[in-house]
Amino acid sequence: MTVQRHRRVVWIALVGYWICLSTVTHLPPSKLPDTHIKDTYEHFTAFALLAVLLCAALSSKDWTIARVAGMSFAIAAAYGAVDEWTQPIFGRTCALSDWFADATGAATAVALFVVVRSVGRALSGARGAGSLPPPS
Repeated sequence: MTVQRHRRVVWIALVGYWICLSTVTHLPPSKLPDTHIKDTYEHFTAFALLAVLLCAALSSKDWTIARVAGMSFAIAAAYGAVDEWTQPIFGRTCALSDWFADATGAATAVALFVVVRSVGRALSGARGAGSLPPPS
């Protein structure tokens, strides 16, 4: 897959997931199945995945890892707040604890992204450093 196509697939996945997330979080509770999973875990996981997709999509820009991480967290956390504030319109409750779970999921995913990218770059640099020296 070409780099351009990979970027397009990542952005499509992000937009598609975000539309699904927004839809599910605004359905009336009676329309949702009982997953038998604690609500906090659902929020954590949903926003961790959103943050991972944001990191992947924003990585296609020529930004530092720190900027990608910061923007991904800020966008996910801000969206989590807007998502909570708008839920009462649809017969759902707005809970600060839900937003904390959203933000914690996003922060955890972003931290893992930073670690994985940093280790990946260190290893690729180490491989380059371990190559044969130039001929004398």
